Amino acid sequence: MTTKAPGATAPTETTPRRSLYELAGDLLAWEALVEEAEGEITPELEALEQEVFGNLEEKVDRIAAFVRQLEVESKEIAAKRQVVLEEAKWLAERGAAKDRKIARLLQLVDAVLTRTGRTSVAGELFTIKRRGNGGVEPLVLLVPEDAVPEKFLRAKTEISIDKDALRQALAAGDADAALVAELQPRGYKVVVA
Repeated sequence: MTTKAPGATAPTETTPRRSLYELAGDLLAWEALVEEAEGEITPELEALEQEVFGNLEEKVDRIAAFVRQLEVESKEIAAKRQVVLEEAKWLAERGAAKDRKIARLLQLVDAVLTRTGRTSVAGELFTIKRRGNGGVEPLVLLVPEDAVPEKFLRAKTEISIDKDALRQALAAGDADAALVAELQPRGYKVVVA
């Protein structure tokens, strides 16, 4: 009986590092060998166990350290994002202030045009004109919406799927529900403890 797990390699200076996936395969193969030996741990199996578990623990430590580094980088990015969001908010406020100033200046010019009965004023470099907006004419209701005659109303129908009812029907074994939907397993996440 061989005591080397299939796919397992002895650590040498020329053996490349094994992936976590490969180490998991080694671990499963080791467990199969222990089961084959009816639970008896021979010195060979013990040496193989040390190799597999040692590599696995080292790999898990490297992965956990990398995850921690990524968490730090993620927090740094989130902090930078917050700074950018605050700057974007400040820029939006400044832009809105400029837009309000433009509107006030154009209202002033419009008032002058109205008082003088003109539709445009030409300067040396620019001309300011009053120009009509395109599109449909604005509409203001003079009565509450429920007082508008029926001939001016349009029916609106909204249909949506009742997902809660579907879940309950699937859980109860409803055949019709099983034809249109299926329940999926809940997700999970792996965390570094």
